[in-house]
Amino acid sequence: STAPFPTLFHALVTAPSRTIPANDFNAGIYVQTAQPLINYVFCGESTSTTLTYWSVVLASGNANQATKTTTLYTDPAPNQPLTRDCTIVTNGQNYLEVFIDQKLVYQSTSLKQNMTTPFIFFLESQTSNAAQVLYGVFRNFYATSGESVVVNGIPAGATTVQIVDPTGAVLATASVSSGTATLPVGQFAYPLKAKIIVYGSGNKVVASTSGVVSIYAGDVYSVH
Repeated sequence: STAPFPTLFHALVTAPSRTIPANDFNAGIYVQTAQPLINYVFCGESTSTTLTYWSVVLASGNANQATKTTTLYTDPAPNQPLTRDCTIVTNGQNYLEVFIDQKLVYQSTSLKQNMTTPFIFFLESQTSNAAQVLYGVFRNFYATSGESVVVNGIPAGATTVQIVDPTGAVLATASVSSGTATLPVGQFAYPLKAKIIVYGSGNKVVASTSGVVSIYAGDVYSVH
């Protein structure tokens, strides 16, 4: 059977402080299977008595708790930002990409996640300190169908499609194949404010949005 199409999950996560007096605290995104087993992928921050660090964790377990956790990525550098973008792209089976602050920190096409759809998406804080209440802050959270923008109906002779921001920076580019272009935008925080431009030979503009538009992964545009 074919693997399901990946889903993208995002949140801007803020840690409560750089250190805490005792024990540990974490806040982040949890993408978990909908079946009874506790299987999930986590992206977020952990705060201890000495530092705050960011990591990606894969967990599996039984119906009551996670029994095995595997750290897929960790950033041990000191004085990290207390607020960072976390993006998880997963199909629940073999495919996983994780971006932190728009940089790819983990990627696999063979990872065994054992998660069935539909997923459960948590924004969650956890602490082992019973004496102090702490809170993570979550903003700009969403889920999208996939991590690409598709442009179809592209006329013959067109060669390239680009997503270009108002400063002229090219955010994504893709070649045209059979009248369609698929532009990867998984690393970004949405909405992207940009124009979509279709180019032909000699870098001639064949078609474009009328101006800057708000773009999300999973969007489909057609050339008319």
